Amino acid sequence: MATNRAYYVESSQNFSLKAGQNISMDVKLKPCNGKCNTIIAGRVLKGVNPIENAFVAITNFQYNILHTTFTDINGIFIFKETVPSGEYKIAASCCGFKTTEAQNITVSESVPVKIYFNLTEDPAFARGIIYGVIKDSLENNPIENSRIYLNYKNRNIKVSDSISNSKGEYIIHNILPGEYVLQAEAQNYNPSFPINIKIEENSRIPVDIALNTNPPVLGSISDVIKIGSLTQSSIPVFLYELKKDNEILKEVQTTNSDGFYAFSNLTPGVYRVKANLLDKGEYEKLSTVI
Repeated sequence: MATNRAYYVESSQNFSLKAGQNISMDVKLKPCNGKCNTIIAGRVLKGVNPIENAFVAITNFQYNILHTTFTDINGIFIFKETVPSGEYKIAASCCGFKTTEAQNITVSESVPVKIYFNLTEDPAFARGIIYGVIKDSLENNPIENSRIYLNYKNRNIKVSDSISNSKGEYIIHNILPGEYVLQAEAQNYNPSFPINIKIEENSRIPVDIALNTNPPVLGSISDVIKIGSLTQSSIPVFLYELKKDNEILKEVQTTNSDGFYAFSNLTPGVYRVKANLLDKGEYEKLSTVI
């Protein structure tokens, strides 16, 4: 069919195909009527070698992606969809390579656009990455603003560090092959045990770390019970912890010969100490352990 007009192939109906089955399918050629535009094609190479499955994108000048395609085994790409006439940018990228600088292209009807990209390897891709989540060992909740350190193994020299986000996530990248020690710490938590890690080329190592809360700082309450200037020995003394409107009896002890008592290993809270001095009244002391 000789013609000076441009046509495109209209999509066929959907169909399924089984093994060994042949299907005859008619398709229609439809005139573009000014809606078809030029062919945009090219190759993506590393030196003279083709790069398969490279991603090629056409964007506007605000870098919003408008059209995409991938290269075949020969590094060739073709945009099969209609790209309206206009000014665009086009760039290529592939895993392990640096993304190219975007090139400006002008799309005009019946004027083919050929683009060649030559990608260079990204050295950061060959280096290792450690990533993960820092969590509370009891509640399993993420810990924000925890600090993660990576040191050389057998040497107390820091290589890199990171801070976890609101989801407890962290990432340390661009790590050269070698042996390292990873450790995490956070406010109100004990530091994690050191974790030995071996980094090789292209290592992607997930490491989640659970931190244990610091044991609370324990306090004490003590005093000498006197009536006037006389110390009161062998007096039973009762310790209550105040929680909301309740007093919970925690401990009982007896004053020594000097009238002295001491309650120790107390967790933070509000306490009341009471003692019955029989006909001499009552002893009471309110204390806060912080």
